Amino acid sequence: MPNIGDPASFRVQPGQRVRPVFNLFLDCLESLRILGGVGVLITRKGRATCINARSAVRSFTGAFFVLLNGPAVTLGIGLVNGVEAVIGTTPVSGDARGQVPILKLSASLYTAGQTWIALEVETDAAGKMDSKKPPRIVQLAKYPISTGTIARHALATLRISATAAFPGQLHQITYFDLQHSTSVDAQGALRHFFSPA
Repeated sequence: MPNIGDPASFRVQPGQRVRPVFNLFLDCLESLRILGGVGVLITRKGRATCINARSAVRSFTGAFFVLLNGPAVTLGIGLVNGVEAVIGTTPVSGDARGQVPILKLSASLYTAGQTWIALEVETDAAGKMDSKKPPRIVQLAKYPISTGTIARHALATLRISATAAFPGQLHQITYFDLQHSTSVDAQGALRHFFSPA
């Protein structure tokens, strides 16, 4: 019997019947055929093959895309003034091993059934971003308000309701990289501004 892995086994010797080897060759070709499955439609016309598949991939995710994963969230890569944000000390794109950081949600940081996923930027007294302290992703109990040298910007909110138990229903707010700037008001206090980059 011919060995499918060995192309030489498909050679027919003088006096050997051709049909068994030919049938094996057809079986081999049939095993290479593309088959459809759930949500996949295969259409063949002549030499062309068209594959139509339903995809669960979102058409647009944007920067700082918050993905809820049980009682934790992960975020898409987002930049503030060209600097990548971190969760803890790990960049949102992941560490050297490819491990993506998660932000574990705390039920104690829900006020009136709502919590905020926010971006926190630490600046110096002049309002410049500290290059040694990258923007951080944090969970806050109240709407993110900038104070002093700490600038905050809301990325998403989670709301608990009768139909959405802890951690709640996610509502994305920010979909773009950010530019942080400051100005000094009449009283000499820093005012923080975030705009699309």
